[in-house]
Amino acid sequence: MKPEPEYGLVRTRRRFKNVAWEAVQHPEDRMALDALKKIPLLDQLIAFIIQHGWERILYVQNISSSVKVTPRQFPRVWYLFNEANTILGVEDPAELYVTQHPILNAYTYGHKKPFIMLHSASVDGFNDDQLLAVIGHEIGHILSGHCLYTTMAVLVQPLIEMGLKCLPGAGIAIAALRMALFRWSRASELTGDRFGLLTCQDPEVMIQVMMKLAGGAVDEQRDHMEFLSQASAFKELDNDLLDNLYKLLQTTFLTHPLAVVRAAEVMSWAQSRTYQNMVMG
Repeated sequence: MKPEPEYGLVRTRRRFKNVAWEAVQHPEDRMALDALKKIPLLDQLIAFIIQHGWERILYVQNISSSVKVTPRQFPRVWYLFNEANTILGVEDPAELYVTQHPILNAYTYGHKKPFIMLHSASVDGFNDDQLLAVIGHEIGHILSGHCLYTTMAVLVQPLIEMGLKCLPGAGIAIAALRMALFRWSRASELTGDRFGLLTCQDPEVMIQVMMKLAGGAVDEQRDHMEFLSQASAFKELDNDLLDNLYKLLQTTFLTHPLAVVRAAEVMSWAQSRTYQNMVMG
């Protein structure tokens, strides 16, 4: 039997088992998710819609138009996927697919049977440690119970908005729903980034991922400390009222936080006692 290739992974990483993942959840994620759960009957409505067709539609799309990752298809990605699941103690992994797309990205949808989708640009553009972190980020969404709301934000939200249009004051309700979903979506990515860090266990790798998402280019042309300096400069804009307004207008309807914000947040958590205790065992 041929041994599994090691690819670019050369370090031994801490493995986690039976962890209470609530300790990893970002506080903003927790607050925004609590706000969503207070919307009457929202959970039941989303679950009903997804269970009665949406997941099957997604499966048909995946199996027909993307490449399912297996030991014989994308073996490098399969190896990294197994490594990420082993690190995070996942015994029943989700399905993993690669789809043709020129933008660096990955996402996780579903409810009862979630799946992870990697853009081909991510497979080609990230080195092994970086791709391991990206996969860990997506597994983190599953472990954190994000998939129900992520799927709603992308697939079910238009149906809900169509129904709301029939009601008086629909415009206000639709705007409130959108803002709540986008706010939670951004916060959930901060939690996902923490899982990415727990998987790669190297803050510099996480900063490299953020830099590639923001600016592309090759690793040799970037400096992660310079990027963190940008994050500090962006934070200093909080001191100006007008700059704060510009930041609000820039981010209100984004599904992901800005790359410099993510870099600063993940570096802050890397220095926290919670993270240090977890990786030191």
